[in-house]
Amino acid sequence: MGVVVVIRLFIDPLGYADSVIRRAWIVFAVLQFIGIACGMSAELFDRWGAQLWGVSFVGLLPGNILAALLVEGSLWNTGMTLKQIYLLEVPVTVIINGIVWLLFALAFRFVKRARRARQ
Repeated sequence: MGVVVVIRLFIDPLGYADSVIRRAWIVFAVLQFIGIACGMSAELFDRWGAQLWGVSFVGLLPGNILAALLVEGSLWNTGMTLKQIYLLEVPVTVIINGIVWLLFALAFRFVKRARRARQ
C-alpha cells in the first residue's frame, strides 16, 4: 500500500486528477523506457548501434548528462566496468528526469490555473 501512495504522489503531486498531467507522466514513462531500452541494446547491434545510442541520448536528456557527471565522476577508476557504471546511472537518470518533469508539470498547472482565474 505504501508503494501505491508513493506512486500516486509522484504521478499527481497535488492530488488533482488532471488528465493532461497524467498524460504527461505517461509520455515521461514511455520516453524513459525507450531511452533505456535503446541505450542498453545499442552495443548489441553493430549496424544500428550509433542510431540507438543517439535515441537513448536524446530521450534521456537532461538527466543522462547530470547522472553521468555524478556517477562517472565519483566511480571512475574504482575498478568497475563501464556496464556496471551505466547500470548505476540509469536510476539516477530517471530520478533526475522525473524531478525535471515534475517541475514542468507543476509550472504547467500553475499557468493553466492562472489563465483560468483571469477568465
